[in-house]
Parts: sequence; C-alpha cells; structure tokens
Amino acid sequence: MAIYMQLYNLIKMKKLIFLKNIEKNKKWKKTPLQKKDLKLIIYGGELKKDGNYYVYEPLPDYNIPKTKNGIYYFKDRFAENYPKEADTNINDRAAYNITFALFDLDTNKLYIYKLDT
Repeated sequence: MAIYMQLYNLIKMKKLIFLKNIEKNKKWKKTPLQKKDLKLIIYGGELKKDGNYYVYEPLPDYNIPKTKNGIYYFKDRFAENYPKEADTNINDRAAYNITFALFDLDTNKLYIYKLDT
C-alpha cells in the first residue's frame, strides 16, 4: 500500500486565486462528506452488510480533519483504469486507487492524499 500526503498552508491571496480557479470545476464539493463509502475510506468506521460487520481503519498516520466549512475533491482512479468495474461499490473492490483533496476554508489548509493499494 502506498499513501502520499501533501499539506499546503495557503495565504489569503493564494486562497482567493485557488478558490477562483476551482469555481469552474464541478468536481469539488462542499463538506461534510456525503457518501458513506467515501467516509469509510477517509475516516474509517463500521459497516453492516449482508449480516456481516466490516471495520474500516482511517487513512493511517494522517489525521484528516472533519471540517464543516470546506470543500473536497475525490477522484476514483481505479474506476478510470477499469471502466467495467466503475459501477462496483468502491469498498467491494480489490484495491483503492484514489486521490482525495480537502481544503479547510477556516484554516486555509489544503490536504492532498493519494492512496494506492
């Protein structure tokens, strides 16, 4: 498993430029995370499915904030590489290959994660 993380602390001017650039990009969503499957990958948790309990650990060594005032980006690279499996639930696949970014509007911190399992 490979996990890459970058943290950027944007000053006010950079924040405004960044927000203006992503305004046009519909792939950025407002926090909190809405999809349960994505929450399980990022923050961990439990899932009851088909009478079984599954426990998901959060991304190791990275305390990803659960910000309420932020925006996030999610890219499922596994689905792009294997289009026939794109409709398969992300937690039922053999691997996670994702890119996740979170921008906390209160702290001006941009977190970028790349996970390949």
